Amino acid sequence: NKVRLNTARVSSVIVETPALGSLWVPCHPHEGGEPMQFAICAWLNSSPGILAMLGGRDNHSLSRPAFSLDTLRSLPVPAMSIKARDKMATALDQLGSQAFRPLPEMANDPGRIALDDAVADALDLDREWVTQVRRALAREPSVTNRQYGA
Repeated sequence: NKVRLNTARVSSVIVETPALGSLWVPCHPHEGGEPMQFAICAWLNSSPGILAMLGGRDNHSLSRPAFSLDTLRSLPVPAMSIKARDKMATALDQLGSQAFRPLPEMANDPGRIALDDAVADALDLDREWVTQVRRALAREPSVTNRQYGA
């Protein structure tokens, strides 16, 4: 529910066994089981998913946003067909063990690019738009923790 944007690498993780933590909030989709959990995790770690997440932040500090439980529960997740869900789940399964770079380096992160391409293909999003989102987020002052243009 809190993140330091300039050092964060992911916004969502899959944990195979129950875990106790004060900053991670479990996600239990109503339908779709484990494949839907993987698809949601893929979405939340993709550039459009990160953009959606940052749009709902509670700003006390731009580079260290907090998310209330109500905000987290209302994060937008696209409606997806079973085929799209399965494509995104497979992509996360294939890329999930790869180390992602911190968000300020996401523009050139091979793992994030591969995940973005998979999410774009699964959801029929324009790849160029997704690339523009990724590049813009990498420059965003709240993500870099630097003034604009610095």
